[in-house]
Amino acid sequence: MLIITVVAVLLTRDGTHHWSRSVEDTFLANCTAAAGGYADVCTCAMHRLEQQFSEQDLAALEGEMSSTGQIPERLQRPMQTAVAACR
Repeated sequence: MLIITVVAVLLTRDGTHHWSRSVEDTFLANCTAAAGGYADVCTCAMHRLEQQFSEQDLAALEGEMSSTGQIPERLQRPMQTAVAACR
């Protein structure tokens, strides 16, 4: 299961969300570990998810994951779609 640890800072440029370097690094580390070392797929998926979720969105999702122990449904489909598109 992928757990995303985030810092709640929203950075936007040209209407596209861009996560801070620390959030990207954490996402890639967690994703690569969960995906068995497929860093290229994780990088691609991260860029796709950045377009859909701000860091504030991720902070809220992190809170939901912490309280339920599961990936929230509103993140599951976008994550699956991003990973499938990047394989």
